[in-house]
Amino acid sequence: GEGGRWLRFTAAAIHDAERRLVGALETLENITEQKRAEEELHKTQKMESLSALAGGIAQDFNTLLSAILRNVFLAKISVPDEDKMLEEGLAVAEKAGLRAKELTHLLITVAKGGYPVRKVTDLKPLLQEVQGLAPGEPAIDVRLDVDPDLWQVEVDEGQIRQVLRHIVQNAVEAMPRGGAIDIRAGNAIVEATDRLPIREGRYVKISIRDHGRGIREEHLSKIFDPYFTTKEARRGLGLAVSYAIVRNHEGLIRVESREGHFAAFHILLPAAEG
Repeated sequence: GEGGRWLRFTAAAIHDAERRLVGALETLENITEQKRAEEELHKTQKMESLSALAGGIAQDFNTLLSAILRNVFLAKISVPDEDKMLEEGLAVAEKAGLRAKELTHLLITVAKGGYPVRKVTDLKPLLQEVQGLAPGEPAIDVRLDVDPDLWQVEVDEGQIRQVLRHIVQNAVEAMPRGGAIDIRAGNAIVEATDRLPIREGRYVKISIRDHGRGIREEHLSKIFDPYFTTKEARRGLGLAVSYAIVRNHEGLIRVESREGHFAAFHILLPAAEG
């Protein structure tokens, strides 16, 4: 099936009273969910280590950049009006410094998930907004299916919008000749038997599936790592930021894929109380 299954096979010999082999007892156990839970735990531990490193570097780098930009600003206002070359050079330095500060803020978001300002939110308008992000060229058909009784969630609307944008952008890039993106939102109950690294309770599940080239199996465990990419054209922090934001909302984001057929991102966000 899609994604395959993990099975544990055991066999034990059966002997009679004279120690002659008369048969065997064989069992086949589906341990797919157990393996997935182990992978999620490993990924969470790895991201925590990366986040601690990224956060520490970003905070120090941000302090240094503030000092540099402050002095660039002082230099700009001290430049004689006739020295256009120096003025232009300082403007380029200031622009580069501001861009570097943006990157440090993204790294801090990866490390800490940002600081969400939460309110009870209906996700339907957000999902409809994301549906309108599809470009005209290549032709992308975004098919939206939302449970009419979808529970509300308590989230930072801007941050969740950012997550959805990153994932839809990845889906579009996976289909350079066009195609379809399926977005499904429904209610879900997480129980202890699901062995997921989140607490039990009510959740809203959002699934975004493209029908593009998919993700190679060996890349699935790295897809949320900062600056990991399979695209030669650019490297970024989009999925790493998305992972951090969802984690900071006490939710879960997972990916499944079949190379050459599809890639799907599944997001679980806790439903609002009441």
